[in-house]
Amino acid sequence: MAKVIGIHQRGTVDNRTLLKKTASVEVSVLSPEQLAWAKGIIDKYGVKGWYQGDNGSRYYFHSRGEMLRNKTAVIGENKYSFDESGVATLLEGVDYGRVVVEHLDQNDNPVKRKTIPFV
Repeated sequence: MAKVIGIHQRGTVDNRTLLKKTASVEVSVLSPEQLAWAKGIIDKYGVKGWYQGDNGSRYYFHSRGEMLRNKTAVIGENKYSFDESGVATLLEGVDYGRVVVEHLDQNDNPVKRKTIPFV
């Protein structure tokens, strides 16, 4: 029996337009051992809290990894509305802004960019 050595996630919140156009469904069957391994990876490395996509939109993930969609929620002292794609809009409160950290290589070419919200 083969062992799972990784998981490939097809698509992200930033390419939801592509996902809506895709009509195919991919199904994998995992053994209980493989399922436990996959859940462990998701628990350890899954997105939790605020996430800012490459498109500049902000999303919020519960500690269980579930993205908020089609609802309003109070996070901290702010009230947000989340649309069908999970994009957050501040309804009440103060948006303190964000710090953008950009990692450059030795030739000053961007390698990685991370946005950190002020709390």
